[in-house]
Amino acid sequence: ADYHDPTLPPRHALIAFGLWLRKSLGVHALVHVGAHGTLEWLPGKTVALSENCFPEIVTGPLPVIYPFIVSNPGEAAQAKRRIAAVTLGHLPPPLTGAGLDENQHKLERLVDEYAQADGLDRRRRDRLAKLIVDTAQKTGLATEAGVATTDAPDEALRRIDAWLCDLKDFAIKDGLHIYGRAPEDEPDAMRRQSAEAEKTALLAALDGRHVKAGPAGAPTRGRSDVLPTGRNLFTSDPRTMPTPTAYD
Repeated sequence: ADYHDPTLPPRHALIAFGLWLRKSLGVHALVHVGAHGTLEWLPGKTVALSENCFPEIVTGPLPVIYPFIVSNPGEAAQAKRRIAAVTLGHLPPPLTGAGLDENQHKLERLVDEYAQADGLDRRRRDRLAKLIVDTAQKTGLATEAGVATTDAPDEALRRIDAWLCDLKDFAIKDGLHIYGRAPEDEPDAMRRQSAEAEKTALLAALDGRHVKAGPAGAPTRGRSDVLPTGRNLFTSDPRTMPTPTAYD
């Protein structure tokens, strides 16, 4: 709650750190790694900050270069508005299948046996149906599958089967993305190209050179236009808007 409180001033240590960077250490730029930070949420005006706004008090004219995950344009826009950050889009972590643990595999095998017995051996099918529900309840998986204690056996089986299918297809993040780096055996040429573009953009920003703008969005949801990453993120492109007022 304190982190996003629009009225709570920053701690003295944060202000002192910003002043030390600028006045004593004499840094030329600040590279902020990790979304999102403290600065862009400090009290002050939403846009066109004055010298009395806390983000401006802490960083002043110090350029802020902000590697930002390309799939989170909303908070990247906040960093642009509040601290005038150059938000360099970077890749999200690669995705992999969630898979099933030991108890879930056991339940899946029972469900497969039930499907094979259905229509062939009614007594075996009924025994398996009871065993599946009992196993799910004992392991606590029934609750995860959304099975209620009042559900009829057929409804409980349907819920368990649907839950297992969804779980197998569920994609999760495989570790963390390392900025400007792709694994040596990375098969995806666009991920390799993005990693190189990220490094190039960071060095260009530190040199005070122009960094090409690019759209934000999730590449895993069909937004191939955000690749390669390493561009200065924008959240909306007036050129894609159909109304004439967008060009005014």
